[in-house]
Amino acid sequence: MPQVKINYQTLSAEHCKQAEYLLRDVFSYAPTEEHYTIADLEHFAEVFSEGCIVALDDEYVVGIGIGFFVSVDLDHLPATEEELIFPNGALAHSASGDYYFGTDLAVRPSYRRMRIARTIYDKRKEVIVKYNKKGFLAASLLPGYENEKHKMSLESYLDKVVAGEIFDPTLSIQLRNEFKVLKPLKNFFEHEESDHSSALIFWENGEYEE
Repeated sequence: MPQVKINYQTLSAEHCKQAEYLLRDVFSYAPTEEHYTIADLEHFAEVFSEGCIVALDDEYVVGIGIGFFVSVDLDHLPATEEELIFPNGALAHSASGDYYFGTDLAVRPSYRRMRIARTIYDKRKEVIVKYNKKGFLAASLLPGYENEKHKMSLESYLDKVVAGEIFDPTLSIQLRNEFKVLKPLKNFFEHEESDHSSALIFWENGEYEE
């Protein structure tokens, strides 16, 4: 691919149609009802555009990261991401939320290995620091667990990824982005290949003030 200049903006209504297609393509394994609609994305842009970052090649959406401010008890996390983000069917975003919870992060395959995902993470971290939140929470998909799930427990797999003994295509990259694993999650979202397994991860805002 010729050298391209990627620009980063907060999500706006004009990006939502392309963003919806991108998310459906990247997360094609997810059940249809779990995909964000154009209306969902337009609502996110209206409610908290700063928390949703898009990467653009000219006007072409090539990456997106979505997230919201939420208040959660880490010891009593909702059973699914859907319940955390949409309790009672309404978006849980609150300006007074203690944490930023990142949901989907997607980059078009032909634009990968250009540090787009890393930059989207960094842009969202800047929002966390700006609004003095405790840090960045997310549920990390574990695509590498598909090959290991018959050999070891989820807990053992996470220990080995954290120790650098196993490379996981998603979690290992997040660890390089200064996230740490808080605990394993089961059935937080659907991903049959990994036995519906994921990990709650956290990036701490070192500039947070009580």
